[in-house]
Amino acid sequence: MKELKFWVCSSVVERCPDKTEVEGSIPSTPTSKFRIGFGRRVRLRSKVRSLLRPQHKKFMTLIPYLFIHLLYRLIEFLRHWYFNSFKIYSHFIISLLEKFDRRFAFKITFRNLSQPLYQDRSLIGYALGFSFRTARLIIGGIIYIIMLLVAIFFYLAWLAVPIYIIFKILYR
Repeated sequence: MKELKFWVCSSVVERCPDKTEVEGSIPSTPTSKFRIGFGRRVRLRSKVRSLLRPQHKKFMTLIPYLFIHLLYRLIEFLRHWYFNSFKIYSHFIISLLEKFDRRFAFKITFRNLSQPLYQDRSLIGYALGFSFRTARLIIGGIIYIIMLLVAIFFYLAWLAVPIYIIFKILYR
């Protein structure tokens, strides 16, 4: 793996107390080292780009060039459609579940299941607290399960779209 080191330098105009301007430069120091080449995407891109550099172009004809670009675009599409969409969709579903949790307070309700309702320490307070909180947990759990099942269905449908399009193209 390559390690790159950059020197940062910039010019500034400094104002002196007597309102004259003095040009100078900021002292330059090397920035911290960082590595290039970690991660599959960077390696794949660098391999494809190395094949497309001018020293290799004299050996490359049109067919291999188009094949390499087709392969590169296909891999990028699959990475974008499957991997990146999972990250975006899972973030959306988790944030939606968090919004529902503000309404149903599933975790807090479960923790306070045995506590009396409105701190009424009588038998009726304990009975009402337990029954109301149990009903709230059941209703919240059913809504969470339905929402997760719908989210999984839509994500699986999203994953099947490219396969469906290829199937329709091949078997018209």
